[in-house]
Formats: sequence, structure tokens, C-alpha cells
Amino acid sequence: RTFSGHRGAVHSVAFCPQGRSLVTASADSTARLWDVGSGLPVRDFTDHQHAVLSASFSTDGCMVLTSSACDARLFWSDSGECVQVLEGHRCRVNWAGFGLHNRAVVTASSDRSARVWSPLGWECVQAIEVSASCAVRSAAFGPDGRNIITAC
Repeated sequence: RTFSGHRGAVHSVAFCPQGRSLVTASADSTARLWDVGSGLPVRDFTDHQHAVLSASFSTDGCMVLTSSACDARLFWSDSGECVQVLEGHRCRVNWAGFGLHNRAVVTASSDRSARVWSPLGWECVQAIEVSASCAVRSAAFGPDGRNIITAC
């Protein structure tokens, strides 16, 4: 099946944990929720000012997390409402993802850092500066939710 409709390149795609929908991140400054069965768009997440670089679901599928040139954003997947903006990186946020059981979010940035955000107030609780002189392209929690790996 082909999912058509973005007006720019698609940077990432992720399935909802239940498998009935997927989310795409596009250079057209939107993330889009799609119905897998019909291939039709369900809703757009349009609060971004720049290209959306990544999009992913929470483990329960209730939230969508996006990253862009300025920040990361959390949306309710059922309404599309932006509920939180995660700001603090000094330049583009290349990736954002949920941790085990949605206990935290990790963001990866071209400012050579990854940040861990707590869902209790959505404050940055840890900033990880990488020693390599390159942008952090992605980051992920380990299976236990305690360790973080980054890719440059």
C-alpha cells in the first residue's frame, strides 16, 4: 500500500503498537496519522514551524512524539492536540523517542547532545554531551530503560 499526501520528503515512519495506524514525519512541516487498513490520512499534527524529522508513538499509542529543527513536541494521537513542547537543545532535534513504559523521552540533537525528559512536568532531567565532534542522529533507551545509546 502507498500512503500519499505529504508535500515534502518523508523523514520517518512508525507503526502504532496496536498496528492499526502509523505516523509519518515530513519536510512539509507536518506529521500525519494514517489508517493502515484504508491508507487514508486520519489527522495532521501541524504545530511545527520547520520540517518534522522524526515521529513515534508512546507504547500505549495514546501519544505521538515528534522532533524538528527547533524542539520536540508531544501530541494526543486521538485529537492531534499539542500538549507539550520540549525545548532546550541549541539546534535541530534529529530524533525523539519514548522510553520503557513511557517513563521518559530521549531526544538527540545536532548540538552534540542527547537529553532525557521526565513526564513529571516534562523537565530535562539529564543532558548527555557526546565527546565526538558530530551531531547526535538518534538515541534509544536500552531494554531495562536505564541505559541510553546514541548514534553520531
